[in-house]
Amino acid sequence: MALLATLATVGGLLGIAGLAYAVACRREERRDRVLCLLYHRLVTAEQHEAITPPMEQRFSIPEQSFRAQMQYLRDHGYHPVSTDAVLDFIERGVSLPEKPVLITFDDGCESVHSRALPILRHFGFPALLFVTTSPDAEVFRAGNAAQRRVTPGEMRALDAGGVGIGSHGVTHEALAVMAESEIEQELGGSKRVLEEILGKPVDTFGVPFNWYGKKVREAAERLGYRAVFTSDSGTIHGGSDPFHLRRVPVDGCATLGELVRSLGGRAIVQRRIVSLAKRIPARLLGPRIWMPLRERIYASPLRHLLPLGVLKRLLAGGLAGVIVVIGLALYLLLSQAGE
Repeated sequence: MALLATLATVGGLLGIAGLAYAVACRREERRDRVLCLLYHRLVTAEQHEAITPPMEQRFSIPEQSFRAQMQYLRDHGYHPVSTDAVLDFIERGVSLPEKPVLITFDDGCESVHSRALPILRHFGFPALLFVTTSPDAEVFRAGNAAQRRVTPGEMRALDAGGVGIGSHGVTHEALAVMAESEIEQELGGSKRVLEEILGKPVDTFGVPFNWYGKKVREAAERLGYRAVFTSDSGTIHGGSDPFHLRRVPVDGCATLGELVRSLGGRAIVQRRIVSLAKRIPARLLGPRIWMPLRERIYASPLRHLLPLGVLKRLLAGGLAGVIVVIGLALYLLLSQAGE
C-alpha cells in the first residue's frame, strides 16, 4: 500500500506538472507577446570555425547567419520595435504592432558597430546594446574570439543609428554574490560613464552571466533604472515585470531552421525548463566554482551533450522513462490485487 501511495503521489505531481506546462505554453503563445532576442558578437564564418575555447562559439554568430535571421524576421511578418516602445507597452499598455521583436546584444563588442549596425540599418531594425564599461574586462579577452569594447565614438554612432545603449556593469563579473556596495558601483558606475559618453540618460541594464538576485534588483530600482533584462528564456507580455524581463538567447551555432523552431511557445517553455535544470548546479556551486568548471566541461567531450536540442531530448527521455516505470508498477500492483 505504501508503494501504491507513493506511485499515486508521483503520478499526481506529474499531472500537475503537465497542467503547468500546458498553461505556460499557452502563455508563451499569447498574441501580445514581444520576442526579445539576445546576441553577443558577430564574426566571419571562418573566424567562427576557428574559435577556441569551444563554448565561445555559442556567443559568436557568423555575420551571414545574422543577416539571414534578420531577413527571416522581416519576411515573416515580425515588426521591429524600440526599447522605449516595449517599456511603454509594459508600463502603460501602449499598443505595439503585430509580432513585435526587439533585438538586443550583451557585452559591448566592437562587431556590433562594424558588422551588426549595417545589417540592422538595411532591414530597419532598432536594437539595444548592453555595454560593459571597463575595456579591460575579461569578456573582451575571451580566447581567440575576443573583441575589443566599442569606443565612445562608436557608442554615439550606434545610438544615432538606432541601437540604444544600456549598461552591462563595469567589470562583467557575477553580481549576485557581491556585497551591496560592489553592486552599487557596478550599476551606478557604469551608468554614469555611459551617460557622460552619450549625454543622455541610460536606464536599462542587462545582467552579466545572468547572476541576478534581490540585491541587484533593489540597486537597479534605487539608481533609477527603468528596466532590467535577464538571460532567462521567455518572452515579454503586457504586465511583465520590467525588472525581470526575459529574452530568447540565440546560439551562434544554431541554423536558421533551429532558430525558427525555437520561437514557438512550446519550444520556449521547453527552453525554460532546460535552462532551469542547467542553473541548478550553478546556483549550488556559486560562480567562483561553477564558471571555471563550466569552461572545463565545454572543453571536454561532455560538451556534445550540452546543446539545447540534446538536453531537451535527454530530459524528455528521462520523463518518459519515469512515466513508463510508474505505469508498469501500477499495472503489476493492480494485477496482484486482483488475483
